[in-house]
This record gives sequence, structure tokens and C-alpha cells, in this order.
Amino acid sequence: MEYRLLKPELGHRLSTVTSTNEWIRDVSIPFGSWVIADDQTAGKGRGQNIWQSLGEDPLIFSGKIR
Repeated sequence: MEYRLLKPELGHRLSTVTSTNEWIRDVSIPFGSWVIADDQTAGKGRGQNIWQSLGEDPLIFSGKIR
């Protein structure tokens, strides 16, 4: 039996997003979804930390699992 937490068919690619984490927390987005973005303008970390993408090929990703 194969079990997948994230489903390939529920993937989204965004050019720009404030935060992939905030975007995927929307209640209309089902469990198993995932999102990648080319640019993130207000990424959130834990506490006072922030996420920043550095370099030429950033990978910004969030997944929604139950």
C-alpha cells in the first residue's frame, strides 16, 4: 500500500505570494495540497524569524497535511 501525504495533482505554482504558509492555510485548500512560489514577499518563520530566499534558484514551498 502506498501512502502519500502530498498529492501531485493538488500542486500549485505561484510567481509571487506574500507567504506560502499563509496561502495554504486557507480553509478552501484541501489537505494533501502543496504550493511553490518563485518569490515570497513576507515569509514567516518561528518566533521573530523570517524566511528569505537567496540565490538565483530559490525554492519556496509549503505543504498541507492532516
